[in-house]
Amino acid sequence: MNSPVEDRLREALADAGATIDTSTLRPLRSPERRRFRVDLRMVSVATAVVLAGTATFTAFGTGGGDQDRAVAVSPQVVQDREAELVVFLCTAPSKQVQCGDGDVTPGRIKEIETTLRGLPQVKSVVYTSRTSAYESLRKDFARNKAVLKEVKITDLPASFTVRLRKGADLREVTDKLRLVAGIRDFVDPASAPPWPRTAELLKWPIKVFLCSKGTALPACGAVRVNGENGDIKVTKEGKGATPAEKKALEELIRKMPEVAEYEFVSQKAAYEQFQEQYKANETLLGATRVKDMPRAFRLRLKQESSWQDVLAEVREQPGVAQVVYLPCPAEMSALQFDFGVALPESAVCPASS
Repeated sequence: MNSPVEDRLREALADAGATIDTSTLRPLRSPERRRFRVDLRMVSVATAVVLAGTATFTAFGTGGGDQDRAVAVSPQVVQDREAELVVFLCTAPSKQVQCGDGDVTPGRIKEIETTLRGLPQVKSVVYTSRTSAYESLRKDFARNKAVLKEVKITDLPASFTVRLRKGADLREVTDKLRLVAGIRDFVDPASAPPWPRTAELLKWPIKVFLCSKGTALPACGAVRVNGENGDIKVTKEGKGATPAEKKALEELIRKMPEVAEYEFVSQKAAYEQFQEQYKANETLLGATRVKDMPRAFRLRLKQESSWQDVLAEVREQPGVAQVVYLPCPAEMSALQFDFGVALPESAVCPASS
């Protein structure tokens, strides 16, 4: 079961022409903390290529025809660390059998806490009420009026943060959790994509990725058809951006009134950034080459400028594979991993304000 963020990043991976076998990669660990705050996240040039491989989403069917519950877990089932799971409780309305009529009652919350504390693999349990979660969301998304307008307090689930003992069998724990009435789903925060610091995000909130040779994106001239098994097959590869297209795009960006500053990131520069950011992950470094990196422009906007207008104009230019407003995937991921809320990109970052 793929999240909207994972789907989006897989497209970026395809655009880069990367040949990484994501099934062999372990999640890149984030710093040990209870929650991953929005102001610590962004997507770098390298991240747009590799993040599709940083989380493995495994669906656990609950039977009875109800919706599957998904938990983002590490392929390493027996943990060599004190892992965490964030357990989200049921909210109304819900079609899931284990959620019954929807919202869990105070009595049921207490029973779930007792169950969690009784698991031998569990070291500690911390409860976060719906009210506390909503207060945190209002603070974390203070700059995103679209999210504040979209998400109501009744949309947020209460949750438990469960810290597991070192050596705990994560699969065994999740198998038990899926049988507990009142638990909607659960995630492993360590599988959340790692985001560099906010200062870089605020300076360069927009990235314009150029088409790469052999890309599978239709924006670059690729032709894709649905296969018999539901997979997508590329019948015609796309073309890379020409020098003339790159020059025309740079001229357009230079003249845009919303743009305060811009710079071009070559494949070599992107690869150097990538090597520094992921120097501890030898598997990933060994599987990635300079040619896997997409060329890109990154843009800083003038204060109060509309990023929607910039995206709308730039994405239509020849040679442009994809234009990304970087806070979008970061905030979509934060909503899912921090608050148990899945929203489409159109709700988190609407095309028009």
